[in-house]
Amino acid sequence: MARIFLSYRREDSRGYTGWLSDRLRQHFGAENLFRDVETIGLGVDFVEEIEKAVGSCDALLAVIGQQWLNIKDDDGCRRIDDPDDFVRLEIETALGRKIRVIPILVDNASMPRPTDLPEVLKPLARRNALTVGDQFHRDIDRLIEALEDILSVTSSPPESPPILKASTEPPPSPTASAWNSS
Repeated sequence: MARIFLSYRREDSRGYTGWLSDRLRQHFGAENLFRDVETIGLGVDFVEEIEKAVGSCDALLAVIGQQWLNIKDDDGCRRIDDPDDFVRLEIETALGRKIRVIPILVDNASMPRPTDLPEVLKPLARRNALTVGDQFHRDIDRLIEALEDILSVTSSPPESPPILKASTEPPPSPTASAWNSS
């Protein structure tokens, strides 16, 4: 399963997410990146696939543009306030499972304040964000470096204590050692 999950709103950051996806796929390989439109096969239950992908990733990148927080549904309510909103569910699941969540601020976006977020997403406001600006490639190089560290830590097996083997030779006798040293 993909180790890096891209969470974004199409109406807000589709272009930036596409460029980001291209760079990450190029560096980490397509098999290590989950982006809904590129990863979910035709006829697959996308809710199940997203839940499975978020649950097994090592890092979730929350791409946040200027409108991310205030995009509304057909009834005029903020989508982020809807408990069934996919972006909210993705981030909520990752935070709940202690998966590294990295906000990626694009298009001059600001980090959401805790007071602007639903209760379950307030921890997002405490995450150190990466601002992607005019130096796109330099900024993404910084992200790639951080992701390499995250992925190497999560893929390293825990260290085992060394296995001590019993010697098949008897220990030297104290008298023999003393006798040989004189």
